[in-house]
Amino acid sequence: MRNFPCATCRDPFLRGNRVEAATDLPGNVPVRDSKDLHGPALVFPAAGWSAFVSAVKGAAL
Repeated sequence: MRNFPCATCRDPFLRGNRVEAATDLPGNVPVRDSKDLHGPALVFPAAGWSAFVSAVKGAAL
């Protein structure tokens, strides 16, 4: 799996849960473990990632 640079990374849940998501790639959101910066990234479609984050923040998951 390709290792994406994290130019614009953030913790999507704002709780320090060791997940970083790069938000600067059109259409895709690579997500990685912030403790393993050279490890692989999982890539999700932007719409799917946004729906997942919204569901978690809304306690639907």
